[in-house]
Amino acid sequence: MSGAAVIADQAGTRISELEEENTRLKQELATAGQTSKVVTPVFGSAVSLFVPITAGTDPLQERQNVYSGLEALGGTFESLGLDRERIMRELFDLMQLVVRFVATDLSELLPGQDVTEHVQRFFSEHNRQAFSKQEAV
Repeated sequence: MSGAAVIADQAGTRISELEEENTRLKQELATAGQTSKVVTPVFGSAVSLFVPITAGTDPLQERQNVYSGLEALGGTFESLGLDRERIMRELFDLMQLVVRFVATDLSELLPGQDVTEHVQRFFSEHNRQAFSKQEAV
C-alpha cells in the first residue's frame, strides 16, 4: 500500500506542475495575441498620431457625423483669425469621427469580429499611399 501512496503522491505533484505550466503558457499566449494587433508603419520623417478605435452601431449616422466634422473644421478656417488650438481640436475630432466611421463600417462587414487590426491596416495602407505621393513630388 505504501508504494501506491508514493506513486499517487508523485502523480499529484506532476499534475500540479503541469497545471502551473499550462496557466503560464496561457498567459504568454494571451500577451502575444494582444501585441499582434498593433500595426506600426515606419515612414522617414513623419508625425505619428494615435486615435482610439471605437465602433458605433450605425454606419449612416457615423457618415453624417463625418460630414458635421468637416463643416466644423471648415468653419474654423473661415473664422476671422487663425486659431491654431481650435483648428487642431476640430481636426482631431474629425479624425476620431473618420476612424469611428471606418470601424463601424468594418464591424458591419465582419460581424462579431474585433476589427482593430483591420482598421489599423486600412489607415496604414492609406498613410503609405499618401506618403508615397508626397515623396514623388
